[in-house]
Amino acid sequence: MKVKILLMFILVGILATACTKEKPETTVQAKAGEKSVEVEIETPAADAQPAEPAAPKPAAPKPASVPAAAVLTETQRAEQFTKAGDDYFKQSKYQEAIDAYSEAIQINPKDTDVLYNRGLAYHNKGDNDRAIADYTAALRINPNAADALYNRGNAYDDKGDYNRAIADYTAAIGINPNFDGALNNRGLAYYKKGDNDRAIADYNAALRINPNNVNALLGRGIVYGNNGDNDRAIADYTAALRINPNYAGAFHNRGFAYKNKGDNDRAIADYTAALRINPNYTEALVFRGIAYGEKEDYDRERADYNAALRINPNYAYAFHNRGFSYYYEGDLDRAIADWEAALRIDPNDADSKNNLEIARRERGR
Repeated sequence: MKVKILLMFILVGILATACTKEKPETTVQAKAGEKSVEVEIETPAADAQPAEPAAPKPAAPKPASVPAAAVLTETQRAEQFTKAGDDYFKQSKYQEAIDAYSEAIQINPKDTDVLYNRGLAYHNKGDNDRAIADYTAALRINPNAADALYNRGNAYDDKGDYNRAIADYTAAIGINPNFDGALNNRGLAYYKKGDNDRAIADYNAALRINPNNVNALLGRGIVYGNNGDNDRAIADYTAALRINPNYAGAFHNRGFAYKNKGDNDRAIADYTAALRINPNYTEALVFRGIAYGEKEDYDRERADYNAALRINPNYAYAFHNRGFSYYYEGDLDRAIADWEAALRIDPNDADSKNNLEIARRERGR
């Protein structure tokens, strides 16, 4: 049985990334003495199960009189290649799977299951163009394949082509109106286009079909937060956590909503919960650091930035915010060093550039 490919969409931005999958970025413009907040809001995965290939078709039974060494028929050869492709896929050996599926397709170009599965393998390798080509070939043979439309929509979303993604999700919903995964992903695509009203409508529809769809709860919470409705955002993240208490992204996002309400203690508690689940969650470290800084606990603030930088030495915003922490305490030399480090990583960081110039002028007095 074919299942939908798992795509994690992550957006970077202030509640203002699926999931994206290119990462729109919004940064609060910082003056010296103000923190620039780079928020990583974890956006829902494309609502799907982990990708697996279609179940292989049973091989045709061989007549008892045929010796084991007999030459296989073309159908049997295609089935052997398909089974090999399925086995490779399950081991995440996607190129080997593609090679095996390609042999099967050469024998039988009309097998939509094998075209679909090769598309999944290409998609998992990050080759969205070839994935789209295979899903399209499968759809030419069977235009009502909702799964192929859904996954082609995911591939278009991956490429940032949200209009085509929305068209494919809409077609999949037209075939299967209860396809809550397609509603979820279309909502996410609308969100990325800035259409929050349609995004909320799709998340609502997905949740009417499946009230336990944690991705739709997380996505709707992000849109509510983007609209400044932190209470509803918190309610959705809390509902998601009741369903999945180990959803680190929901803790992270709820912490951000609490921080927006000025409740740094609850924000810190949620970031800490996210870090218990995923100790390498650098965004949770940075935002917990920001919350500590707002409580003027600069030692803990810098400890979190330091931890984030040990995990990701190229995290420019950790350098950026640590520079503020040093600046607040009057350590201009270290603040300057951190903003210089941020600019080496991201030479276009206008906030760090501005702050660096101000700190250098102050040091030169």
